[in-house]
Amino acid sequence: MASTTYQNGIRNVTGETTDENEPTDPTRDLLDGVVDDPGEETGPADADGQTVVSEEPATAMDASQQGVPDEAGEPERAVGAADEADAIGDGTGDGKADRVRGLLRRARTGLRAVRLPASRRGKIVAALALVLVLGLTGGSLTWWLTWRLPDGVAYRAAGQDVTVEDLDHQMDTLTALYGMQKPEDPAALDTFRRDFAKASAVGGVIDRAAAAQGIVIADKAAQDFLSRYVDQYFGAGDGARQRFVTALGTVGTSEPAVLAEIRRQMAASRLFETVTKDVPAATDADVDAAFTERKEALATPETRTLGNIVVADEATAQQVLAEIQGGRPFADVARTRSADASSRDAGGAIGTLAATQLEKPYADAAFGAGQGAVFGPVRTQSGWNVGVVTAIQASTPADPARLHEPLRQQLLLERQGQRWRDFLGGELAAADVRYADDYQPADSAALPSTPTGITPGAPR
Repeated sequence: MASTTYQNGIRNVTGETTDENEPTDPTRDLLDGVVDDPGEETGPADADGQTVVSEEPATAMDASQQGVPDEAGEPERAVGAADEADAIGDGTGDGKADRVRGLLRRARTGLRAVRLPASRRGKIVAALALVLVLGLTGGSLTWWLTWRLPDGVAYRAAGQDVTVEDLDHQMDTLTALYGMQKPEDPAALDTFRRDFAKASAVGGVIDRAAAAQGIVIADKAAQDFLSRYVDQYFGAGDGARQRFVTALGTVGTSEPAVLAEIRRQMAASRLFETVTKDVPAATDADVDAAFTERKEALATPETRTLGNIVVADEATAQQVLAEIQGGRPFADVARTRSADASSRDAGGAIGTLAATQLEKPYADAAFGAGQGAVFGPVRTQSGWNVGVVTAIQASTPADPARLHEPLRQQLLLERQGQRWRDFLGGELAAADVRYADDYQPADSAALPSTPTGITPGAPR
């Protein structure tokens, strides 16, 4: 006969003997420890030979208390429609969270009412069922709590949260360094915010990958780039540096933040070189095959030398057109009427361009007119336009000898880009990036083909 006692919540079994025909079964001892929860007192056997689990806390028991019939046992609680309602939830708050809480309530209720079988086989089945139920509900709850982002967090990458405030500071820095501006239109601003969150997340993944590769940018290298930047955009001398610092304060950022961004971009470029350094160059056979496939695209397209006058509205554009058709020289009208300061003083001349370099409505009109013809008015993003075709250059077929080496370089860049995207895709998958609803990009899986996902060109 075994004597069972509880001390400090720990179940002790002493004096246990076994039938001489029944071998010691370690599985039975293990299941006894699972079913007879130290946090609950094991009740007596009822008339059906079932062991009833009591809700009372565990206390020390002596031999005289064991086996006493329970005349005032609590009746079993039926598990039915009420439990189903609990499992579904009360209809408030998050639906998944409600279902999880309902499942947990149902599991607790079922534990209070269940009668555990006395046989060893029955105990095994009961224990496995209990593990399954708790595993499923616990896993759902863990998933929900882990996935949900706290308020004020824009996204999470590699387990690290980036707040909305962090993202705003990044925008301020890039505004100062690269002239990036937020759109004013609400819909465009929403798209911009989501795209920037994605670019920031990609940049963070690149930062971690660069650090893992041991890439470190020296402070002097970043300072040298910044000095060249200041000289280019603010002029030379101490006064230029002060103008730069003042400009940073205007957009809400600082010189240390700008230097940190420069180091990030330089590290990204270095990482790109590291990842793609062993990409093989294209062979002559590769170049010849590519030329055959791309011959039409490689041909020099037709171009046109154009003049243009841009004004604010269609009525003004019609007046401009009437003046030109009335015999006034196009260049004279452009100098007095065009709103485009970059071409106005040149009599409206905007250069020699291919159709692909122009907005489609304007390209259709310009390439549909003959040499010397005036066309328009045409509306584009810059306003209403009246143009003139001053010269036409016909397209020319691609020359394989002239394009052989440039095409070889193009093929190498394409292969490097694919290697980079493959690398970055793996890094992003490992980072498990999750976005808040207001920052979820339209296509979170699309990858940039260049070393940086934020800026158009990485400083070197």
